[in-house]
Amino acid sequence: MSAHRPAVFVSATSKDLGSVRQQVKEVLLTLGCVPVEQTNFPPSAASVEEMLGGRIAECDAVIHIAGRVFGAEPAEREPDAPRRSYTQIVLEIARELGKPVYVFICGDEFPYDDHETEDPESCRLQQAHRDRLFAGNALFIVAQDREGLLAQVHALQTRVEALAKDLARSRSRMAKGVGVTVLATIGLGLGLFALSERTEETQGQVSAMETELAKQRRYIKAVGSAFTRQKSELAKLKLSDKQLWARALAVVAMREGVPADELQSGIELFVAAVKADPGSGFMDQALAAMAELRFKDAAMKAGLAAERARAKRLAARRMRKQATREEGLARAAEREALTLQGEAFDSAGDFGKAVGAFDQALTLTSHDAEPEEWALLQVLLGFAAAGRARVSTGTEIAEWRGRAVSAYRGALEVHTRQALPQHWARTTNYLANALSDQATASEGAERQRLLAEA
Repeated sequence: MSAHRPAVFVSATSKDLGSVRQQVKEVLLTLGCVPVEQTNFPPSAASVEEMLGGRIAECDAVIHIAGRVFGAEPAEREPDAPRRSYTQIVLEIARELGKPVYVFICGDEFPYDDHETEDPESCRLQQAHRDRLFAGNALFIVAQDREGLLAQVHALQTRVEALAKDLARSRSRMAKGVGVTVLATIGLGLGLFALSERTEETQGQVSAMETELAKQRRYIKAVGSAFTRQKSELAKLKLSDKQLWARALAVVAMREGVPADELQSGIELFVAAVKADPGSGFMDQALAAMAELRFKDAAMKAGLAAERARAKRLAARRMRKQATREEGLARAAEREALTLQGEAFDSAGDFGKAVGAFDQALTLTSHDAEPEEWALLQVLLGFAAAGRARVSTGTEIAEWRGRAVSAYRGALEVHTRQALPQHWARTTNYLANALSDQATASEGAERQRLLAEA
């Protein structure tokens, strides 16, 4: 296999991800890789594994895209062997061979190709496969749309040449079972995310890893800032832009602890990758222009990047407002349902459950923002508590009567004589009855006090 053209096996189900697989192959071609796939399979599982083992052994890495479809599977397998789709078999073989595996899991909103719905058992098996990917110790990327998935594949571009050089060194590590986590050592620039439940070793690798793409962006920004500063500070020296850029690059290289020629080489790779990718973002185009000292182009592209970011920010703000509105409507609907439930329980004589429903409704109601709704719920809570007191025994009677009194007093914070005189009159009457009930169970001075207040 040519050291300059890494071979990458692309594994994805044809029914729902056929067009995506083709797009990934096209991206790999632009990166100087040789995309490999297998579309025809023998009927027996043993023959499939033998054939795929040979193909994958010749490849330098594997891309595994997991969607919702289980996909095709061998027609023949051992009686006790589990059902596995061709894509799942590819993943298992790649891991057994210690190949670098880049796992992409399609999110809930991913736009799949049109396809027929699979049978429930196949759907269950595929969901179990996805669950294993999420729960395992291997690294993966969640792709919510095609653009995001392809962008992550594009993130390989800045280190394609480095991959070709590093493959020979990485094979010895892969043979020892490094497998998927070798990604962290060869630094291919994929923005990978791991779940929180990882082994300590994998957590360390992920936290220490900076994607190559992000690193080159950071370097260019740092050199650009140093260049701008030095252009002002060293204006009297009348140095050319190339001389100033070289000085700025040397400053950043020293600060980062990176050889200047290596830093320059990485930046050049980044620039070449951006130029080769027609879908690169405006910010990357601006950074590439900055690195080539095309400052007017950099300013224009950065302005376009700002406009796009501004549009996204405003769209996100609109979405937040809409989400807040929808949350408010849902909260009001939930409160309305809980209120009705409480009234139904109260009418049925199940006063304890009525109290519980009204309590839940109150947690969804703001005293300051929704005072009348809050006060009404306090009155209803008082009714339910008073009803519970009537069917209770012993010390519980006094406790429930006390809750009723507290609820009516709370309602009167809103049902004032000045603001809502009719509500005030009714709620005051409820409070008087509750105080009278309390007085019947009291004696002496306390009884006289409660009756007087009532």
